[in-house]
Amino acid sequence: ATTAGLLCDFGIGLLAFGIPQRYAGVLRQLRAPDARPIHEIERRELGLTHADVGAAILGDWKLETEIIDAVRLHHFDPLMPGKETPSKFAAAVAAAATLADIALNGSEMEAVGLLFAHVEALSQDPDALVQKLLDNIVAHIQQTAETLRVELGSMDAMKSNFENLASDIPDFSANMSFKPMDRSKFE
Repeated sequence: ATTAGLLCDFGIGLLAFGIPQRYAGVLRQLRAPDARPIHEIERRELGLTHADVGAAILGDWKLETEIIDAVRLHHFDPLMPGKETPSKFAAAVAAAATLADIALNGSEMEAVGLLFAHVEALSQDPDALVQKLLDNIVAHIQQTAETLRVELGSMDAMKSNFENLASDIPDFSANMSFKPMDRSKFE
């Protein structure tokens, strides 16, 4: 599950690098105060999502089907009728992705409702599990803030702190090779 969780948003980087001008429009829309989730913007603007792209590449790399499906379905919405039903493993990864979204963006009712829908497929007592997950994530955020000596403050202050942190990250692109990979080595 850790591998799938780490690779969930792998396709964002692929899209940003592969089609930078088109993907810049997606990223601009994400900055809007009333922005829809990234996968909805991608689907509308590009006709596919970072989950689709990431899963396709992971398939080329011959990763386990369970991981590929979890990456492809990490934005699965169990409240939408007629959609593919993920495995319990993929549902757990989708629940974790939703929980991460809540941790980063706040507990909007839509996101909390989605978390409950994911957890209902995984637990006989979804209320207790969601409460435990939310309590744990708050504790981890507070512990990390203390360790890093960061004052959490309001959501706006937190957003500003993240933006300042991101602006201090050095540009490694000059040291990277952007040559296409020889895929025949993986077949």
